Amino acid sequence: MTSQSLRLAPIVAVSFLVAVSTGAMAGSSSNLKAGFTQGATLQLACDSSSAIEVEDSRGVETGNGMRILTSVLARHQMNVNFTQLPRKRGIVGAASGKYDGLCSCLSSERLGGSFYYSEPLGQASIGAISSKGNISQFQADNGENLGRRGLNWGVVASDGLRDFLKQRGVRNYALLDSHEQGFQMLELGRIDVLLAHKSTAFAHVINSSSPSRYRYQELMRPSFHLCLTGARGKRIIEALNVSLKKFTSRKPVREVFLK
Repeated sequence: MTSQSLRLAPIVAVSFLVAVSTGAMAGSSSNLKAGFTQGATLQLACDSSSAIEVEDSRGVETGNGMRILTSVLARHQMNVNFTQLPRKRGIVGAASGKYDGLCSCLSSERLGGSFYYSEPLGQASIGAISSKGNISQFQADNGENLGRRGLNWGVVASDGLRDFLKQRGVRNYALLDSHEQGFQMLELGRIDVLLAHKSTAFAHVINSSSPSRYRYQELMRPSFHLCLTGARGKRIIEALNVSLKKFTSRKPVREVFLK
């Protein structure tokens, strides 16, 4: 399996003036623009999880999350600023109205009623990475009793996956700064399991000197969405969902938006 990475530029904001769309999709863009005041720009907070590889229901990669999102917005003639922020700051900023929303939200997250979700743009595979040489190698029959196994977990703060561990009773976990740190701690035996998105894990593993030393086991497949806040965000999402339902009911997301 190959993995491509599309990283957000390491700057405060990226201005993205999207292209003009055609056909029936262009008609739906007028409904979306009705939610804007003239000259207004949609402000979105993004983090590293926005750029994960998104899959279809069969587990086949359909494209990078940010690429799919920008293609969707391009088809609707949306003028957008992307701002790179840590996950928590982005959520707080969007909830408070500083930003119009987040570049990506997973259906498994609990963000509250102020966030309005688009139709799914795909699915994300999230799972446990363990070292095959570790005697505490992770074995899961289901994801509900993870806290009873007595394992030490690692999770990268920017991935936004800490709540998944808490919901399943895991108390022994280390909050990490990067995936590189996570794999180093796996190799040193300081953690038994690293929780991560599959595309992140595979990107690291295929570039490592010993890719066969690691094992990945999927724990959940949440859907991947654009999410906005506020009354204007609700109107935009409602209009966006009309066209998303219409077009993705005919063809897969990949064929519609990634030509």
